[in-house]
Amino acid sequence: MLDKRTYDLLNQEMDGTNSPRDSKRVREILERNKAAREVYAELKKLSATLRNVPKVDPPRSLKLRILNSLPRPSAATPSFWDRLSDFVRIPVLRTAYTFVGGAVAGIVLFLAFSGTPPDSSGLAGTIGHSAEVSARVDLPEVSGSIRGQVVDGTIQVQGSLQSGREFTLRVLFPPADARFVRSTADQPSTLEVSPGQVLLAARNNLTTTLSFVSDHQTPTMTVQILVDGTTRFEQRLVFEPERQTDQSH
Repeated sequence: MLDKRTYDLLNQEMDGTNSPRDSKRVREILERNKAAREVYAELKKLSATLRNVPKVDPPRSLKLRILNSLPRPSAATPSFWDRLSDFVRIPVLRTAYTFVGGAVAGIVLFLAFSGTPPDSSGLAGTIGHSAEVSARVDLPEVSGSIRGQVVDGTIQVQGSLQSGREFTLRVLFPPADARFVRSTADQPSTLEVSPGQVLLAARNNLTTTLSFVSDHQTPTMTVQILVDGTTRFEQRLVFEPERQTDQSH
C-alpha cells in the first residue's frame, strides 16, 4: 500500500505538475516499488479513458437558469467563470472522483432554480406612475433604452439595445396578476418563459417587444439586463392609467 505522499507524487506526475526533483524521485520509486508501478499504470489507463470521453454541452436553458440565479458578486468575489476555470484545472484523478457528484449537483441546481429567481431589489430604480414609462441603459457592455407602455389593455415592454457581446434581458412580473402572451425581435435570440419571468438571450444588438396581459390590474414589472450571469441593470416599471383632468369650472 502506498503512502499519501507517494500517491500524490504519482498523480502530479500524470498531471505534469511535478518539479524536476520530484519527477526524478518518481522514477526512483517506480524502479524499486512494484505497487507504485501498478498504481501508475492504472492512472495512465484512467487518463487515457478520460481523454476519450466526448465533451457534452449542457442545454442552454440550464446554463441560463443557473447563471441568472446567481447572486451579484462583490468586487472581491471571484466571478462564476473564475470559479468554473479553477474547477476545470483540478487534476485528472480528482475530476474522475467528482464526476458523479457534479452530475447530481447539476440536477439539484436545475430543480432549485427552475422557479422565479430571488429579487435583486438592491439594484433597483423605480420609473414613475403613468401609462408609459422609459429609461436609458448606459453600461460598458450594453446601451440603449427600455420602454414600457399600456396599449389597449396590453402591457408592452420594449427594448432597443446595442451590445458587442451576449447578454440577457429579463422581465419579472407577478404571475398571479399578469401573463406573457408574445414577443417580437429583429435579431436571432433565445426566448425562455417560466411563471413570473421571461428571459431573452441575445448576441449583439436587439430590438424587441414583449407583451403581457392582466385580468385584474396593471402590475409592476421589473426589467433586468444580465451580462455573464450578473445583473448589471435593473428598473421597475410602475404603471398607472392616466386620469382625466376635469376642465369644467
